[in-house]
Amino acid sequence: MRKSHTFSNIRTRLLIVYLALTFSLFNIDNFLKSQVYGHDFVPNESASFLSFANQLQAESELVQSNLDNDNLTLAKEHATRAIELLNSKDPINNVAWRDEIAERNQRVANELVTAISNLENITVSPEQQQSANLSIF
Repeated sequence: MRKSHTFSNIRTRLLIVYLALTFSLFNIDNFLKSQVYGHDFVPNESASFLSFANQLQAESELVQSNLDNDNLTLAKEHATRAIELLNSKDPINNVAWRDEIAERNQRVANELVTAISNLENITVSPEQQQSANLSIF
């Protein structure tokens, strides 16, 4: 009688091990077949230029906003950042944005440099603020 009880006990254990292995393999198989969604953003020249142009526009608008609020110190700080942006290098071509723009359109590059230099050289008096168009965009 003892042999049948032991045989049944071994059989039950084998069944449990078999089921455990089956379920673990099933879960591993599902894990390996699962879908993952994501993005891989590769730097591209158009996206970098658009980012540069938006940053430059934001700095220009901050200069104007700070002048409207009579905060010359902060206006000059944003104008300096705009100059730094213009002189910074395109991360893809490793060329200054100013030179990159000039390569395509020299007139636009000259006007942009002049406009940003004007922002940086601001000496504010209420009359000058009203008469000057300080926006570069």
